[in-house]
Amino acid sequence: MNELMTVQAQIVEMLNPDAPSLLDYLFISISALGEWKFVGTASFVVFLKNPSLGKKLLLVFFITLLFIFPLKTLIDEPRPYVAYKEIREIGWHEESGAFPSGHAAFAFAYFTVLYKVLGRRKTFLTAALLIAFARLYLGQHYPLDVVAGACLGLLGGSLTNLIYSKRELSSWKH
Repeated sequence: MNELMTVQAQIVEMLNPDAPSLLDYLFISISALGEWKFVGTASFVVFLKNPSLGKKLLLVFFITLLFIFPLKTLIDEPRPYVAYKEIREIGWHEESGAFPSGHAAFAFAYFTVLYKVLGRRKTFLTAALLIAFARLYLGQHYPLDVVAGACLGLLGGSLTNLIYSKRELSSWKH
């Protein structure tokens, strides 16, 4: 396991710049789109304007929270910038554990739901991939944190879609 962590840290170090750059601000902004406070607030705002879509977004938000926060607490993996002095912390200081990446989980959960509802797969997939990459660039996560978060997000989004497809089917029967 130690060898795996070393390889992951080398990947993050390769993507994480040694000195501040304008890209730091770009990736901080992109990363913010996957922040749980942002997606939760955005889901509520959508609910106020479009209750049908808003309910789906609020459901995927809570399902994703249920998947990631217990794992973060239980595993409590130190973030790359904490464990390796060569990796620069970019952006805000995160208190929670690194595994799994919540930003990646929310990005892929919302991709899964929004693609089903609105289409435009390339747009939402590109956004999710950029958010996941930003977490590595910023030194906040290891690659496996991001992959696990993406998988949990796909699972949460798929579960939300399944729940809503069953509700839509049952409403046709009545």
